[in-house]
Amino acid sequence: MEEHVGSLWHRLITRAAQRHYPDAAVTLADIEKTAGLLFRAFGGDPA
Repeated sequence: MEEHVGSLWHRLITRAAQRHYPDAAVTLADIEKTAGLLFRAFGGDPA
């Protein structure tokens, strides 16, 4: 039963997440400094 419910949940969320909003797209170049800072702040390797 748990597998069935999990499968249904996965299908629902996947369909909801696959909507396409080109105006909301973000490129890595836009957030690379912030992403690097957060990566290191959460324990990532600084190198």
